[in-house]
Amino acid sequence: MAGFPKAGDEYGGRYRILRQIGHGGMGIVYEAQDLVLNRSVALKIVLPSLPDREDFQARFAREASVLARIRSRNIVGIHEYGEHEDTVFFVTEYFPDGDLQTWIATHGPLDRRASLALVAQVCEALADAHEAGVIHRDVKPGNVLLWSRPEGLIPYLCDFGIALDGAETRASLTRTGTLVGSPAYMAPERHFGHAADERGDLYSMGCLLWAVLAGDAPYSGTDFQMMNSHINAPVPQLGTGHPVDDRIDEVLAEVMNKDPERRTPSAAAMRASLLAIIRDVDAAAVPPPAVLSPVAPTIPPSAPAAEAAAPAAGPDRTAIRSVATPPPAPPGPDVAEPAEDRRRRWVPAVLVAAAAAVAVVAVTGVLVSAGEGEPSAPAAELTPGTTSSAAAETTEATTPTARPLARPAPPRVKAGPGYRSVVFSLVATKPKRPGLDRITQVNAGHGWKPAARFTLPTREGGDRGCVRVRTVDRDGADQQATSKPVRSCGTATPRSVRLVRTDDACTAGAGCHWYNVYVEGFAPGTSPQAFVYDAAGNPWCDCTFRPVQVGKDGRGAQVHEWQVTPGRFNSYVTLVVDGVRQQVFVP
Repeated sequence: MAGFPKAGDEYGGRYRILRQIGHGGMGIVYEAQDLVLNRSVALKIVLPSLPDREDFQARFAREASVLARIRSRNIVGIHEYGEHEDTVFFVTEYFPDGDLQTWIATHGPLDRRASLALVAQVCEALADAHEAGVIHRDVKPGNVLLWSRPEGLIPYLCDFGIALDGAETRASLTRTGTLVGSPAYMAPERHFGHAADERGDLYSMGCLLWAVLAGDAPYSGTDFQMMNSHINAPVPQLGTGHPVDDRIDEVLAEVMNKDPERRTPSAAAMRASLLAIIRDVDAAAVPPPAVLSPVAPTIPPSAPAAEAAAPAAGPDRTAIRSVATPPPAPPGPDVAEPAEDRRRRWVPAVLVAAAAAVAVVAVTGVLVSAGEGEPSAPAAELTPGTTSSAAAETTEATTPTARPLARPAPPRVKAGPGYRSVVFSLVATKPKRPGLDRITQVNAGHGWKPAARFTLPTREGGDRGCVRVRTVDRDGADQQATSKPVRSCGTATPRSVRLVRTDDACTAGAGCHWYNVYVEGFAPGTSPQAFVYDAAGNPWCDCTFRPVQVGKDGRGAQVHEWQVTPGRFNSYVTLVVDGVRQQVFVP
């Protein structure tokens, strides 16, 4: 077999390749048809002829072994592992509904209850892995596969290719100085190169919980900016003041604590905290502020009220289900009620256009249609002494007659390279409804800001940078609607190096020349070393190159003088500075 198979090929005498569904550093993943059992499977193949094949094969075999050994109802199951001609492979369950990262990007964040239920199940998978002595090291939405059922999404943790097995040494299968994992979801101590353990997986679970609630990783920007945020920035919080969100914020603060010693002790403990919040949500009179889950089941109008209000499956297998419960009516003028209970009863409801089943709470002031993650706010607060009849009169007099705004489409984004930066250009679609003020906004980790063109600085050339973008509509009735945030990424212009011969006089004798080395796009304050090699890969001269001092603008120059032996000119040499190569013809 000369290379990877293509659609239509038969592989290993048993599997027919249907299509490629993914790829990574260790191989390619296909959807395939099992010709023996007539079922769809995921077939992962790696070529032993690839660079570092021994390392890849060892990781590949270990992932297969880990999947076969762990018993968990929320971890991908493996069917077969083996070799075929010049490839190695293993076969797992196939999930046509894709991964959590793609689901969030397509459908937006899940509602509060759905988020808690899904992450609780991933916690169960992680707890099963830890019980078996396996550290995952790369927990993130892209490594959670989904099965969409009528009762909601069921998650399955996958991709144990860089996991650490307790039966092996922690240093095995990991190169010195290599950062293994995904920076957007990696614990602070991992960025310092410390050994991975269960506490690092727990931190990543907190990042995953935030992503499911908010639609993206907790911190954005370049890899360097995200690393700095994980180490120094505060733990993200919902901060709405709602009792349910306060409980979620407590879980986030504990599981994402910068100090590993002060984090949630285990995945099982985090799961228990999430299930406790779910039970309180199901029993509470006031539902949490939420966006309806994209997989929330529709209850027929004929269904009994008791069935509609019933919680989903039990706490050990909590299904993702979102059933809006109307808040209770306010007490009459003759009913005494504690202030705390009154405050809970008068939590304003979020007016969501897509949620026709959600009852609108009668509050004073004008209801503002909120954007994602932004609760609606009344123009005037309801005072404790206001009676239900007075509230009804005020609401009737002040409720806007304008129809609610529909959620706009996200802007079109073009990411282009810049010098030590990524340049994002945003174009909003034309609104169909006249009279709307439509703007585009960008969030690079420091809040939403209006922008049609945004430049994200990077540490050096070639770095990748990401932002979130959205569209915001406003009308004359002070209503506002926002699109789903969309993540856009780009790469800065690559670093460059030059070797230039000058006309300056040289005092070292015949054959001596001055050469300047120029670098651009490098990290400020660094001192990379320059080397020159001939066509055979040998040092071009008997000389010592001094480090190039890079200034604040990312540029640097260094002048070198050396004696070059005859016959070294009129040929190509290769200049190498910190891994950046440039072939130069030397006259």
